[in-house]
Amino acid sequence: MIYRLPTLKLLVLSGLVFSFNSQALAANKISDNRVTLDSPVSAEDVISLRALKSWPGTTVQLDKTATDEVLVSLSQLPEIRSLYFHGNTQITSLSPLAQLTELSSLEIRSLKPPSGEHLSIAPLAKCTELIKVDFYATHITDVDALRSCPKLQDVSLYMADVDSLAFLAATPDVSSLNLYGFQHTFSSYDSVSKLSRLKELNIYMNTQATDANLAVLSKLTTLRKVDMANSKEVTSLGFLTNCHDMDELDAKWSRNLTDVSALRGMPYLTKVELDRTAIRDLNALAGKSYLNYLNISETAVTDLSPLKDSLYLETLDLEESAVVDLTPLSKIVMLKTLNLSKTRVTDLSPLKHQRRLRSLTLDNSAVTDLGPLAELSTLQTLSLDRTAVTDLTPLYRLNDLRNITLSRIIPDEQIEALKRACPKLSVRLR
Repeated sequence: MIYRLPTLKLLVLSGLVFSFNSQALAANKISDNRVTLDSPVSAEDVISLRALKSWPGTTVQLDKTATDEVLVSLSQLPEIRSLYFHGNTQITSLSPLAQLTELSSLEIRSLKPPSGEHLSIAPLAKCTELIKVDFYATHITDVDALRSCPKLQDVSLYMADVDSLAFLAATPDVSSLNLYGFQHTFSSYDSVSKLSRLKELNIYMNTQATDANLAVLSKLTTLRKVDMANSKEVTSLGFLTNCHDMDELDAKWSRNLTDVSALRGMPYLTKVELDRTAIRDLNALAGKSYLNYLNISETAVTDLSPLKDSLYLETLDLEESAVVDLTPLSKIVMLKTLNLSKTRVTDLSPLKHQRRLRSLTLDNSAVTDLGPLAELSTLQTLSLDRTAVTDLTPLYRLNDLRNITLSRIIPDEQIEALKRACPKLSVRLR
């Protein structure tokens, strides 16, 4: 649909360009319910924007070159509901936002004031209709202003260097909270523990993430997705014991994590990342029939038998783990992606019935015999870099094989024969 905007000089919509008369909006663009501003809006432009059928639901985006003057001009449009800026280096103050009292969504991503100082969000105390705020990689101060935004549901403080989370006591509807970052200086997670509707939590790299500090989160029961990657001080998942509806957990690179027994009480887990942790077994994952993705690379795990009931497992990463025996995988026939790089696995026969396997990585593994792969007609990607494999003949029947990585020890005649047998094949020699 094309809107008639008599005062706009340039309109870009669905790949088409339309010219209008406004000099003020000469470089501004409207596309897919989004208007991009790099110059101040005039009174004429206000009339044109309000003529949009999608207004005020149209997202207003400030161009990277927009100045404070552009932000000030938005005070003529207090009904704006969605405002977005990314990568801007000219904005020095958010004071004009106090006039946008109908804002429900505010995304200020990677905004870096010329002074290099943190940006005060105190003006947001007037934006009481906010539901979503995103300060991705924007260093902010006066975060307590968000106390005045009781309708908040989605809060991202990704690398925002916040010094307090006390405002959360006044925002009980928050369901998604992103605290990614290592430079936050808030002292505790007490306010987080009171979010009775919280479903998603990201504490990636938080220096505050210790067993003692996280213990208070055991009050939470509604969490479904937790990203705690690179939590170097955490040894236990005990703080998640009461989160029985958990769906996804990312605890990779938490090198001191040993106790994952809390996973026993999470029957609906679909995605678990425990790579580069200190776990030694998968007992806590026994009976996880919904498990779809599991990464336990670079762990001391040897026994895969707890996965025997994970019949819907599609992706399994065992790179540089202590696994040797793949027998428990013989009945998990939904596997699509399997990584056995840098393992001591030698016998691939448990994989011979994997009729859905599409990607298999064997780099630096102890595998020498590819015979069990001869019937895997769905295999499309195979990597054999730095292996002792020299016989490719079992692969000649894999007509759908498209990508293969080989060590240079493979005889040229075998490689040429494989190319003839697999017409879609692309070969990479390492």
